Amino acid sequence: SDSTMTPATVNAFSETIDVAIVIDNSGSTNPVPTSLGVAGVMIEQLALATEFINGMAAGMTGGAYAGQVRIGHGYWNETGSTDGTPPAIVTPLTADPVAAAASLTTANYPSDGGTCFDDAVTVANLIMDNGGTPSTATNKVVIFITDASSNSCGTPSSFVNVTECISIYVSTSDDPP
Repeated sequence: SDSTMTPATVNAFSETIDVAIVIDNSGSTNPVPTSLGVAGVMIEQLALATEFINGMAAGMTGGAYAGQVRIGHGYWNETGSTDGTPPAIVTPLTADPVAAAASLTTANYPSDGGTCFDDAVTVANLIMDNGGTPSTATNKVVIFITDASSNSCGTPSSFVNVTECISIYVSTSDDPP
């Protein structure tokens, strides 16, 4: 039989992208292993964010497509609860994949408070505001990581300067389906 091989053309990182990873640090995301010995939710959330950053490194400093990708991340829970903390940026937008991943530690993501999606929107907007110099990337994406539904506040406010939001639910193997 005849076959023809044609080289593929890949236009990876052909547009600029800024990514805000917003990580739920409510009380249920405790990093302590579950009763079945499975890593706690926070451990899994941070591993997911780390792998995402590693996957995007080709578009960051030192990569084949350097200058196309910046990533920042921060946490949120429920500011209004007695044990909640205000949403906070842990790492602002950076093109350095090592710096972006290095601060994804349980020490920087303390678990406490309830789950309020409005606080996730707040920290995403803060990251994309980039300290008063808003993102001008072609694509401005929020990676929204949580282990629960919003259970302690009203309807979230709107994203500002964001082109897309991807929600990811993280659980442990002994969580109910």
